[in-house]
Amino acid sequence: MQTGLSESSISTLTGSKYTWINGKAAEQLAVEDRAIAYGHGVFETVCVLSAKPQLWSLHLNRLASGCRRLYIPLDLNQIQIQLNQFLDFFAIEGDGVLKIVVTAGCGGRGYAIPSVIEPNVVLLWFAHSPAKNNEHQKGITATVCDARLARQPLLAGLKHLNRLEQVIAKQELNTCNEDLAEGIMLDTEGFIIEGVTSNLFMVSNGVLATPQLDHAGIAGVMRELILSKAESVAVTVEIGNFSVDSLIAAEEVFFCNSLIGVWPLTKLVGCGEPVRWMYGETTRLIQKTIGPYCFPI
Repeated sequence: MQTGLSESSISTLTGSKYTWINGKAAEQLAVEDRAIAYGHGVFETVCVLSAKPQLWSLHLNRLASGCRRLYIPLDLNQIQIQLNQFLDFFAIEGDGVLKIVVTAGCGGRGYAIPSVIEPNVVLLWFAHSPAKNNEHQKGITATVCDARLARQPLLAGLKHLNRLEQVIAKQELNTCNEDLAEGIMLDTEGFIIEGVTSNLFMVSNGVLATPQLDHAGIAGVMRELILSKAESVAVTVEIGNFSVDSLIAAEEVFFCNSLIGVWPLTKLVGCGEPVRWMYGETTRLIQKTIGPYCFPI
């Protein structure tokens, strides 16, 4: 597809990161953008294989739903046109990571949403960095974060731009003496919600369980895919409220998102004596089922 833009017009932010804003090479948003003042916007992080965005319909549906809930008008056809043009430039680079940010655009001072919203659509490209430590088979170590997620049904499930709880939790992991690949986040009632950058599943007595996200957390597209595929591979699913004790009692635990696919949790620290789990058969089955939609292991 011819876009009218030369490769030299793409804005290079780092050695392997590029950005367009509203269909054109650009690097800056206006300081009046509501994303800066209030985090008023949503984003998606997409695995791209051979220039094709994986699980695109799930990402697009979540993007559209998030914009509706935050009163941001979104032209899905225009998003698709911009995406096609953007990805054409990077087909030669093979696999990569696409980040899509939709902001509520510029507005005056104050919380009130402007009567006319002109959203900004930001597309960013990152080179894919393969996992270095064989996490998909070896498993990872995690801890339960001190940082808690607020319970707010109005925002539950949304991948909105205010991710300060995750920023604080990630810093907590970075300053820990252990080599932690992920952290488990609870809500303010003490229920397990998700990982810092992922969703969480547990396996007990043949049942695949995952926390409900009606008060906190992000409804991940990989989580949605796993839930939709579970029946086809004869796995029973339970969605509910689970405590840390439920986690410790589980037979298998794994994290998932659209970039990592599935990471088995094999060791938990920070809750007394370390807890260990096996890299079990259900986790392997789920990995195999979602494998075509992820970066090669």
